Amino acid sequence: MPYLAPDGHIIVDLSRETRAPHQPSEVVQDFAAVVKGYGLRTVTGDRYGGEWQVESYGKQGITYNLAEKTASELYLAALPLFSNRQIELPENDRLKNQLLSLMRRTNPGGRDSVSPGQGDGSHADLANAIIGAVYLASQGAVYDGMVKFRIVHESEMAKALRSF
Repeated sequence: MPYLAPDGHIIVDLSRETRAPHQPSEVVQDFAAVVKGYGLRTVTGDRYGGEWQVESYGKQGITYNLAEKTASELYLAALPLFSNRQIELPENDRLKNQLLSLMRRTNPGGRDSVSPGQGDGSHADLANAIIGAVYLASQGAVYDGMVKFRIVHESEMAKALRSF
């Protein structure tokens, strides 16, 4: 969960992921409880799975908004925040590895895109969620009362930035 600190930094205090195999409805219940624990009643997520998330979170009393941007667009929007060291992330090896695996490409038309590297297991679900939350916080979606965790070491972030 991110929040905007008084100095303008975006602080992410929680990164959580449920890996398969799992029951999606149970995951929604668990995540809804976490969201409610922060006093929130709205989440934003990707369009994967159609309307299933909207209905499932709705049953838990949480409004699920569909993200307006793709994961690639979110990564590109977050790049200046990383470059200016405006994001503090929790120490989480899986998150770090997913961010480090990202590859920035320029297509023949000159448009950039960012996606996980090639190969088996090249997923970035946790990184996608975190970057989406960071983007929303950077746009003024501020969440108060969050707990600040430690930042990923600057040397590790420098490696992540070089991969962009």
